[in-house]
Amino acid sequence: MRCMLTLFISLLILSGCQQSSEPPPEARAPIPWVKTVELKDAGPTTHRFSGTLRGRHEVPQAFQIAGRIQHRYIDAGQRVEKGDLLFKLDTRDLVATAEGAAADLKRAEAALAITTNELQRQQQLVGRQFVSEQTLQRLELAEREARSQVQTASARNQQAQNALGYAELKAAHAGVVTEVIVEPGQVVGVGQTLAVLAEDQSLEVEVFLPEGSSPPRRGYVPLPNGEQLAVSLREIAGAADPASRSWRARYSLEGPYPSSLTLGSVVSV
Repeated sequence: MRCMLTLFISLLILSGCQQSSEPPPEARAPIPWVKTVELKDAGPTTHRFSGTLRGRHEVPQAFQIAGRIQHRYIDAGQRVEKGDLLFKLDTRDLVATAEGAAADLKRAEAALAITTNELQRQQQLVGRQFVSEQTLQRLELAEREARSQVQTASARNQQAQNALGYAELKAAHAGVVTEVIVEPGQVVGVGQTLAVLAEDQSLEVEVFLPEGSSPPRRGYVPLPNGEQLAVSLREIAGAADPASRSWRARYSLEGPYPSSLTLGSVVSV
């Protein structure tokens, strides 16, 4: 009897353990639901960059001779026309050099005139046997040397006059002065940049693209009135900027553009 009671109690304990190991229905994890959607083409990727309006041709202005700047007639942002005076050098030394060259030319011309007259006179006498052939040959040689001296003096005089004219730097074309680097009283060398003159008839957008990005071939510039101005890639730098590691690209504006777009303006491309 005692053995049967022990067996019955063991069965009850095992039955309780099996029931407690199974979680109740409400404690089970809910079945996940998956929503399906239709994939559509998102279209081409749009890139937006900030750029600066620059002139297609930006020409550094420089003197062809060295000297001290006497006058500066322009400021940054000023518009100039072709032939307008930009800078002027101190011409005192240039004037003295030009006057000396002119005096040398006059002396050479006077010496040539004397030698030529003497040669003509001796040529008339040689026929009468009054002058030897050797004397006539010496006069002919002297006349050629005098003529050569005139040519040399004339070239130096022309150079001095040209240098005097180079003391005034004038605008070769119409445009806007984007930068002025020097001031009156400063001594400048040959070819040293004094200012930058940009043509404002053909504008471009200069953009610096991040490294690794491919420059779009075409794009547009949104205008304040809501319209869009088309642009096209004209050039891209052959190497990245060593400091910023960005790539410089230039986009040409297509078609007429409003007067509100001026050099130096920042636009979105």
